[in-house]
Amino acid sequence: MKIILGGGISGLLLASLNKQDYLILELQHEVGGLFATEEISGINVHIIPPIVNNPNFLEGLKYHEYRPRIRSEKVKYLKEKICSFCDKLPSWLEFNGKMFWIENLGEIISTLSKGKKIINEYPTIIKDKKLITNKGRSVIFDEIHSTISRRNLMKILGFDEPNLKSISAFITILITKGEKDWDLYINGDSGILFSHIIRESVENDIYINYIYSFFTSKLPDIKKVFSDLKRTRLLSREEILAYRSHVIKDAILCGTPSVNVDYVKNCGRLGLWKNISLEEAVNLAHTC
Repeated sequence: MKIILGGGISGLLLASLNKQDYLILELQHEVGGLFATEEISGINVHIIPPIVNNPNFLEGLKYHEYRPRIRSEKVKYLKEKICSFCDKLPSWLEFNGKMFWIENLGEIISTLSKGKKIINEYPTIIKDKKLITNKGRSVIFDEIHSTISRRNLMKILGFDEPNLKSISAFITILITKGEKDWDLYINGDSGILFSHIIRESVENDIYINYIYSFFTSKLPDIKKVFSDLKRTRLLSREEILAYRSHVIKDAILCGTPSVNVDYVKNCGRLGLWKNISLEEAVNLAHTC
């Protein structure tokens, strides 16, 4: 038996590419990881925007070019605001070159998950090639492919990785009505909670807005998000039709792993502990 930890795109691809007996352990009830979908006000929405620089990394994708009108303020302070100890911000926060918005990623994820053995549990003990889940399930395995947090996995295995650090993200998703003169807003002012707003039209005069607020310890207050939106005059309460929020614990990764375990293959963004893009994660899954 081989085990895949994590039912994001990397984990689902690993199970699809390797025609062996795999069991996928996924904590969440929905597969897809950061690109899992949910319905907000009748609209299917990903947890983070499905934006890529190269749309040809996966067969069957439908997409359109994303050409945002950018409005920015105090961008020279952006890195200090988001992650002062990082060498640089990840490429998915740069918004350089051509960008593409994937339209059918949810369908691709659904197709990848069909026929896969997936259980909504996570490991609490791993020892001597035996894994025990949070629900008491015991599984004897030959090998683990891990796409979950490398830092968390090492703790389960009894190792410490003090060099690994991360920044968390509080993602506020708004469904709004009304046109704006911008599609991408970037703010490096430390007095404003959020740093980015990514905006895209979903139907006539209806828009989805992804608001990024990064933090290390105290969870941001959504009331502060709304307060800063009003303060910056970007979006008013009257324009908001519905909203949802999510926390991404390990959004920006920093540090180099120092511990390897012979029966564990680390894959994907969290397993490799690298700020790779969706395209890079998919390409690396073929060699993991």
